[in-house]
Formats: sequence, C-alpha cells, structure tokens
Amino acid sequence: MKMIDNDIVYITFPSEIQLPSASSLSCTAEGLVKTVQCSLITGMPNRLKAKVTFTSGSNSPNVLFYIKVNNVKNAPSTAPSSVFTDIKATDSGDNDIMIFTGTAPIITNPQPASTDGSLVQGSTDTGVATDYTITYTTKNAMADSSSFLIDYPDIITVPSTISCDVTYGSGSTKLGALMTCLVNTGTRTIKITSANNNNIIKAMPAGS
Repeated sequence: MKMIDNDIVYITFPSEIQLPSASSLSCTAEGLVKTVQCSLITGMPNRLKAKVTFTSGSNSPNVLFYIKVNNVKNAPSTAPSSVFTDIKATDSGDNDIMIFTGTAPIITNPQPASTDGSLVQGSTDTGVATDYTITYTTKNAMADSSSFLIDYPDIITVPSTISCDVTYGSGSTKLGALMTCLVNTGTRTIKITSANNNNIIKAMPAGS
C-alpha cells in the first residue's frame, strides 16, 4: 500500500530488547524517509510509534523504506529473542493502512563478547598449596542471576575445603551477597553468579 507524509508505523520490540526511556528515545531518518518522530505508547515500554514523512511526499507500494532507532539495548545473552509483534502502519488518524502478516524477525546475537583474563599464583613452587588470583574483565554486562564459568585443568588439585571470594575493580570492594562464588570439584568448574547486575573483575579461589 502507498504511504504518505505523517503516516505512522507501530512496532512492538521483543521483551529481551530494551528501548530507551520515553524522554531519551530518538530515531534517525534514512534513505527515502525525510523525517521521523518516535515515541513510546504509554504503559508499553517496548511499543514504538514512528510518524514519518518522505523525501517525495509519499512512498509507493512495494518500495523499501527504513528508519533507525537509536541506542537500543541488546538482549543480555546469545539466546534468540522472542519475535517482533503487532507491526502495522496507520494514517495520521490512526486508521489501519497495513498489518504485517509475514514471518516476524527475531534478534540473535551471534556470539558472546570475548573476555580478557589472567592468572597469578601466590607461589610457583611445585606441589605446594597456594592462592590463585584469576582476574578478568567482562565485555558484556552480567544480568541478574547470570553466571560466569571458569574451568580449571586436571593437573590442579583442589581440596574439598576450598574457599572462593569475589572482589571488584582494584580489589578493594568485596561483593559479598551481590555475587556468589562456588567451586565444583567434580566438574572442575568455578561458578560466579550475579545477583545485582555487576561487571565482576576478580575471582580468588584459594586452593592447591
């Protein structure tokens, strides 16, 4: 269908995607679109309303046009998102022009961000018990209840009485209840779980 100046496009983004707040939301006109005014529907933080004008005053049927929504926050993991829903176009009086009935797109982050890490041993003498300081910098935020896993090699022997502390930044801030650190000697895994959406820098398992 043909669209003309001041027609409106509605799109509901997946729940895993976070749009900016109503006060900071902005869109950019691209290609055949001359101007675009974006807003959110009251009580629906992921429902985008975009009023458009076109460089030629209208857009012909079957001609692609697009807008850019700025500063959208990606999903917190590589799991595929739910679908975009309720996609339609209306005239300036909010009367339907088109309703999208095709296969709705989803968002998939292709791979997790890399993480920089290092290991410092308290002692490098063979066969002695010492502390290992594992330092890493996450590239993505860790959402509530997400986990960071570290596998350690067979050559390291860890006692059943092992302890594990988590600190942040320079090491002066201990996170305590904000992060939990558990060592599973059966799977040889150190598991650090977020409880308060922090980027955690250090894990300090004491073992040999």
